[in-house]
Amino acid sequence: MFRSIQRKCLSQFQLYIKHNNPGFCWEHSLVSIVLSLGIPALVFTLFKIPETYSQLTVGTTAWQAQTKLQDYLLLISFVIVFFLAYLLVYLLSCLIIKNNGSGAEKEFRSLLVLSTLPAWLWLSRLFLNPAFNLPMLFCAIVSISLVIIFSAIAAIKKLKFSDEQEFINCVGTTVLIIFGTGLASIGIAIAMSRIKIGWQLKDIKSTVLLLTITTLISFLILLLIWLYHRGTVSNLLKKICILCLLTQALMPLAFLAIIPTPWQISQSKLLGYPLNPTLAFLIAALMSLAYFDLFKRIKYQPYINKTLIKSALSPLCLTGLLFWIKLPVIGVSSINPDDYHNGEFLLPWWLSKSFSYIPFHDYTPARGLVNYLPGFLADIFFDGTAPSQSAATGILVFLFLSLGFLVVSRSIGTMPAFLAFLLMPVYNGFSEIDITVTIVLCLLCELFLKVRSADWLVFWVVLGTGLILFAPGQGGLLIFATIPLGLVSLGRAFRRERLKLLYYVAYGVFVALILALFTPLGQMVFGAVLYLLEQSSINSTAYGIPWSNMNKMNTDLPINWFWEAIRASWIVVAIIAGLLIVRAVLKPNISESKRLLVFAVPIALLVILFIPRAAGRIDPGPSRLGIATIWSFSLLLPILLLSVYNYLKKPLILVLTAFAGGLLAPSFGLPEVSAILEKPTIVAFSGENFTDGNDIGMPNLGKGIVDGQQLNRLKSIHHVLSKVLDSGETYLDLTNHNAHYFYLGYPPPIEAGAVYNLVHDNQQLRSVEKLKNKQPPVVLVSADNMLFDGGTAALRSHLIYRYVVLNYIPVKVGSFIYMVRPDRLARFQSLGADTSLSHEEQLSLLDGAFRMQDLQALPIAWGRSFKTLKSQLRPVSQINEKINVVLNSVKRIDRNTYQVTGSDPYIVFLIDSLKLNGKDAGILAFDFSCHQGVGQPILNIHWGSKSAPRSEATVVQFKAENGKLLIPLDAAPRWLNAKSINSIRFDIDNPETCSTFSLSNIVFSQRSVLSP
Repeated sequence: MFRSIQRKCLSQFQLYIKHNNPGFCWEHSLVSIVLSLGIPALVFTLFKIPETYSQLTVGTTAWQAQTKLQDYLLLISFVIVFFLAYLLVYLLSCLIIKNNGSGAEKEFRSLLVLSTLPAWLWLSRLFLNPAFNLPMLFCAIVSISLVIIFSAIAAIKKLKFSDEQEFINCVGTTVLIIFGTGLASIGIAIAMSRIKIGWQLKDIKSTVLLLTITTLISFLILLLIWLYHRGTVSNLLKKICILCLLTQALMPLAFLAIIPTPWQISQSKLLGYPLNPTLAFLIAALMSLAYFDLFKRIKYQPYINKTLIKSALSPLCLTGLLFWIKLPVIGVSSINPDDYHNGEFLLPWWLSKSFSYIPFHDYTPARGLVNYLPGFLADIFFDGTAPSQSAATGILVFLFLSLGFLVVSRSIGTMPAFLAFLLMPVYNGFSEIDITVTIVLCLLCELFLKVRSADWLVFWVVLGTGLILFAPGQGGLLIFATIPLGLVSLGRAFRRERLKLLYYVAYGVFVALILALFTPLGQMVFGAVLYLLEQSSINSTAYGIPWSNMNKMNTDLPINWFWEAIRASWIVVAIIAGLLIVRAVLKPNISESKRLLVFAVPIALLVILFIPRAAGRIDPGPSRLGIATIWSFSLLLPILLLSVYNYLKKPLILVLTAFAGGLLAPSFGLPEVSAILEKPTIVAFSGENFTDGNDIGMPNLGKGIVDGQQLNRLKSIHHVLSKVLDSGETYLDLTNHNAHYFYLGYPPPIEAGAVYNLVHDNQQLRSVEKLKNKQPPVVLVSADNMLFDGGTAALRSHLIYRYVVLNYIPVKVGSFIYMVRPDRLARFQSLGADTSLSHEEQLSLLDGAFRMQDLQALPIAWGRSFKTLKSQLRPVSQINEKINVVLNSVKRIDRNTYQVTGSDPYIVFLIDSLKLNGKDAGILAFDFSCHQGVGQPILNIHWGSKSAPRSEATVVQFKAENGKLLIPLDAAPRWLNAKSINSIRFDIDNPETCSTFSLSNIVFSQRSVLSP
């Protein structure tokens, strides 16, 4: 009888499966993998499973005692949980097909895939960071469980969905409400701490408790609604919609987090940053807009619309939630010790406001008008001092998040855009530009599909001009990338809208002339384009490091090739875009082919054009390579794929995007669950090392913690300049401490605050011309100089260095070296400086500021590029066979070949007859060949003149290899000041590397930009 019942049940089960069989689904396998990874980890964490056998048995052998019990159980549980999970979701799919229809079952699988997104973020992180950060995986487990629970209720209650969209609206929105309520509660708790400063979440346990309680309450309410629902699906949707709207009502309060985190000093709690009343107005305006949008959605009853998620979710409210998640903790005000990079953001707005400097004309921002934003926001909403720019970080984050999210969501949807900006960095000096470029890209592509061609050309010109000003580098790349769209629009407008096109051209020329003649816009655009052309030819390769050297630098990463492949994988997006373009061309009748080409062509070109910009700056760490990759995977890839496939393959596309974007996102600010939970509501501060700039005569320094060395340097320089400069005068800083000008209150006399940014000859020539027209009395040349590439201004900004060395007199005050205009030399006597230095003592000071005794491999690099550098050199004189030669430990084999015979080999050329002055011939070029020996030869070059014989002070050293070598001798101040040079000596520093060598074609040249 038992067997009969068993056979009957089995027969009924087989019949049930036969009629409701969904078949093999990759979605089921995907979810099962996540559950098989997460459930055992969760169980082990909650129940603290013992690690080894020895904790369970007595008298075990040593081998058994060292065997991991957890490893054994994990492997077993992975297999068991996988099949149990697969069976569970498979049977639930069968039940949904039977009771809710195949359309609902398809959406059930889509929801399951979407619910695994946190797991793919977690898994991708493991590739570069082996730390087992489980909270993200647990989030996926909770999400999957919620989808299963509410889908099962829908199936058991046999809810009749009119189409699959209703199913995803009911179940998907339910899960979003539960997660949204938990997240919003934490965000609101932090935001409320800005209203009542004394209120705070004491520790992470209280945060977790708050999250757990609010999430459970939300879950229970929704569970009861689902279980006791008796009406139609439309009525259920109405209830869910009301809860969705109520949940969002909490989110706008997150805008209060724009106010920097309060401080706690001893028992006192206060808002430490000086707040401008405009900040309160901004927050009130944002909250009002968000509530107005939410009220509008309540009023028009979006539950009537089948696209519930799209109509009931307020983008402004979601922006508040996203803003809080992405907002970094703004701690106690402090002065960034990196004066170079910090100065790039401190100077621009201050110079425009205080000295009417025109961008790209009087002052060239390093990255474009984007550098003006922090100072502008700090001035409008705080007090404009240096610490207030950190306080303005929250406003910057909101600005780029809101604009990016609202624009991109119009192209790919609300939730995909939410995920994209969850992954995308928002504030690091580069990502703001990436987001802005993406915004303009989406606007241009969407407008191309919606407006007439002539109108689109107007948008293209206006948006392109604005983007060039905002970020010349990447803005220029996007303009080039959208040229195909421009050509198509121009052709269409010429054929169909010729009169309108001519009207726009005439009107545009008229407006451009008016703006150019009566506003600074013309100067700004011209300067931005000029800056783009000049910098793109030089600065992009300033940090080039061969990939072959990366193994030596990334020693902390076990698989270096994998790391390099990941951070350079942005080019994969170009390949995908190219394949989609080919597909659209070969199958022109496919749906959405026009939209595909409109998005794919600019994205493909943009990524390809980005290669020289990013790959030209290969250096250790994520660098520009990694920034390009996270941008491409987080924003460009979902825009590309979702513009093609849209709804049908959205879950798979989002999984791919989450996994790819998550590879590098942690390096750029992907919020970890633990980081979100640990966000403080109060920042403790002891009150030590706190400086008020007003007390030391530097009000721009503001109030904050200042590094002791930095503060002492500023005090010393401020004291000197206050004594030697008259009112209205300024000084020139060659130390690359950009921020010095801002702190001290003096504007830079040239177009950049740091000579490190003046790489191109044209930039330096313009700067030298400005210095000649209005010569600053003082130049600061040595004060803890910031040398990022190891080279002084003598190498990187040679023309400015040359002008200063030849026209100023060096003096030393304390440990800092100044170059002084002769008429101001007397004022330094009151500062205790010795102004009667001998010529040799002056040269020693110049050496301390500019000398680079070891040029490393620079002569090799320049020599390899001799064909391209040749046009920039003007030969002055050449060492020929008539020049007398002195040999030491060397014998001549033939005209240009020598053999080492001793331990101190060198060759001295007596060049009195050349009548050579150092400033007239700065570059030495020669052909070198090492015929025998082991290792890399190192050469030394000494020179002597009538006023200064050869010595250890007149030598440069460098690595050598066979071929042309170029040595910038004029980078040495002693060579630049040398007159009547009578000898030059070539030493083989390590004779064992070259037993036989040759020197030929020894030519002294001058840079072509210098007039004869």
